Amino acid sequence: MRNLVSGRGRYALACLVVVGGLVTAGARCQPTKPPAPTGLNIAPTSWDFGSGPAFAPKSFTVTNNGPDTSGKLAVATQGGDKDDFVVADPGADNTCTGKTLAADETCTVAVSFVGTGAANQRSTDLVVSSDNAADGQAVAALTGTVPE
Repeated sequence: MRNLVSGRGRYALACLVVVGGLVTAGARCQPTKPPAPTGLNIAPTSWDFGSGPAFAPKSFTVTNNGPDTSGKLAVATQGGDKDDFVVADPGADNTCTGKTLAADETCTVAVSFVGTGAANQRSTDLVVSSDNAADGQAVAALTGTVPE
């Protein structure tokens, strides 16, 4: 393991391997990379609209990380207080609904918090899914508080 660093920034990678309680140096080491994500992805993955009285819409970006074109996309809020969150109609503020995405292509969808009724925190999930199950789902957790 000598000459790990020698003049002008030249260096060699040393790997230590534990075998049967012995630590040995190995000359052939390959760093491992995590597998690339596949399927649909959303950013941000969560959003807190805060406490009113005014709630500005939030835009989410959906990306197809898969190697193939996605199936047709659907966008909805699911679970919890889903009726307190409104997905924009297809158009300029929702370019995802009904669209297919080529590999690495994106679309955007805006969501508004319209919480009404008794003061309390509300939550739901924004779910972007495909009619091709292999694409998976992209999910963002949404929260907002109805003020007193």
